[in-house]
Amino acid sequence: EYLDLLGNDLEQAAISLRPSIAEALGALEEVGARKALVTGSGPTAVGLFDDIAAADAAAMALPPRYAHAIVSAPQRLR
Repeated sequence: EYLDLLGNDLEQAAISLRPSIAEALGALEEVGARKALVTGSGPTAVGLFDDIAAADAAAMALPPRYAHAIVSAPQRLR
């Protein structure tokens, strides 16, 4: 599966400097992210979902600490 190919070599280093990143990744997994990972060198965490409806529902289910979560989807080309 393509999700198994996604990774970030800097994730463990970012988590070692900022352990709260691991909490954010765990929260994304708990609400159904098929894959949760750190973007760039951190501290932003991203969750990948099957579709925008699943991502929207997941954002609403995140703990209040993550109330500013952003949901986005790729724009379709015409």
